[in-house]
Parts: sequence; structure tokens; C-alpha cells
Amino acid sequence: MDWRKVMSPADMSLEMRDCPEPAPVALVSHSWAGTALAYASRVLAWPSQIIAARAAMQTLGSMSDHELRDIGLTRQDLRDATGMTSGDDPTGMLAGRAAERRRFMR
Repeated sequence: MDWRKVMSPADMSLEMRDCPEPAPVALVSHSWAGTALAYASRVLAWPSQIIAARAAMQTLGSMSDHELRDIGLTRQDLRDATGMTSGDDPTGMLAGRAAERRRFMR
């Protein structure tokens, strides 16, 4: 069904007035410079993400088995997380395992 046959021109103009203005789009995002800037920001942020992930893993590794169990993790989860490639963030995997254990503990 064609919408132009169902709606009159008066109805269409009323609906157009009720629509909010679209948000402005940054001009850089449509150019090669925007793509290069996005890539460069990811590359520059990568070392800080790796350092933060290692610090978090060190903190988790220093916890006792009882503390890890309190947050829903085991030593094996930490071993699995350290076995991931350096570009992967283990946060999702660890959070998923903790959530799965919480679900089964109820």
C-alpha cells in the first residue's frame, strides 16, 4: 500500500511539523579525515586499555579464593581471561561467568 494514497497533503504537512529537527552530523565523520581520526584515537587508546586491563587482572589475582567466590569468579576464570589475546577485553567474559553463576545460585 502506498502511503501517499492513504494520507492527504494536509496530513503530511502536519506530521512534518511535529517531527523534531534531525541532530546535526559532524562533517568530519563523512570524510577520510574522520576515519583516520577515529582509527588514530583507537590506536592511541589501546596502550592505556591494556594497562588498565592488566591492573585489573593483577587486582583480581591478588584476591583470595573466598573473595573471588564472593564476586562470582574462580581462579580458572582468571586463567581463562589471561589466555585471551592481548587485543581482547576480558571484562565481558568475566562478567558473563559471574552472572551465570549468580543465576544458578538462586
